[in-house]
Amino acid sequence: EEEKTQNKKSGVSIRTLNYAPGPLETEMTRQIRNAETLDADLKTNFQNRLLDADDSALKLIQLLDRNQFETGDHIDYYDLPDVNSTKR
Repeated sequence: EEEKTQNKKSGVSIRTLNYAPGPLETEMTRQIRNAETLDADLKTNFQNRLLDADDSALKLIQLLDRNQFETGDHIDYYDLPDVNSTKR
């Protein structure tokens, strides 16, 4: 609340969003998956399907474009509609 008051006094409008992009497929996860020395218990975690980073980024862009979140919200990839959804 104090932060909002300070922003109003300074004329600055800042909104924050905590976006959880989901488990992303990256070069690092590919290296982990292929590592010979990785603990067998951990390796199974990396056999699961991971998300494409572009898909997660598109969901974030759609969320920001729709502008339907409150400052300070935490929104997870899995809480948002599919990227192919054209509803606004």
